[in-house]
Amino acid sequence: MTVRLELGEHILRRINHISRQLKTIEEFPAMTAGEVRRIWLHLPAGYQSTGRRYPVLYMADGGNLFTAAGRPAESCWMVDLAMSRLEQEDERLAMLVVGIEHGDGNRLNELLPWRDGDRYCCWLTGCLKPFVDRHFLTMPGRGHTLVAGSSLGGSIALHLVLHYNSIIGNALALSPSYFVLQNGGYWQNLHLTGPTCVYLDCGGYECPELNLCYTIASSCQRFGSWLNRAGAGWIRVIQRFFPDHQHHEWFWQQRFPQAVRALGETMLLMSGRG
Repeated sequence: MTVRLELGEHILRRINHISRQLKTIEEFPAMTAGEVRRIWLHLPAGYQSTGRRYPVLYMADGGNLFTAAGRPAESCWMVDLAMSRLEQEDERLAMLVVGIEHGDGNRLNELLPWRDGDRYCCWLTGCLKPFVDRHFLTMPGRGHTLVAGSSLGGSIALHLVLHYNSIIGNALALSPSYFVLQNGGYWQNLHLTGPTCVYLDCGGYECPELNLCYTIASSCQRFGSWLNRAGAGWIRVIQRFFPDHQHHEWFWQQRFPQAVRALGETMLLMSGRG
């Protein structure tokens, strides 16, 4: 599915300006006919003045990301504030961030790779990304395209970077769903086309009510080790463990800035710009 040129122009005319840097598209064409999604676009501070092109970070669960969109701080990643601070620290870390509204009751199906995950991935890579690259100042190559998410969003980010690698070369997976990582047979065949960066983390208290803290931490560790082996030199894996962190937006808010910094600096090193 692609967005026709005339439809793309129609969508641009309906962009809402939440703040100088945060925009929304209320009804972007989604995966099936008649289905629409809200899309958030956070622009770097220098976007209007520098004329430069930027890497793009696509993030799942867009409604939980931005303070400027009205989310309370305790249940929000505060991505807009984090990206502004990172850009002030090092302008090479500036990125355009695209937040994607999740599918409500269909979220589980569309973010599980072996259910509707491939439809979601085909839509992101074949519809949403071409629209963003056509109408915004982006660096469209795989080495400058990132995906990110937490929990199931982290799992689909891993699927995107490992199975749509000719389009997406970098991923941030915060607390990815352990039962997805444990499906070893699913992950056996990687489709790598170039240097790939993956940031992978988890907390020590992800699901204490289910007595799964150790299971989740060990699954994440094993998956990262397997990626390093399976990548055969193509993949650079950054792993982090946060002993006191739980499975919640407030903790992902704390980890997001350092995750972007770690992945961004690794990308720069791998590209020779570090």
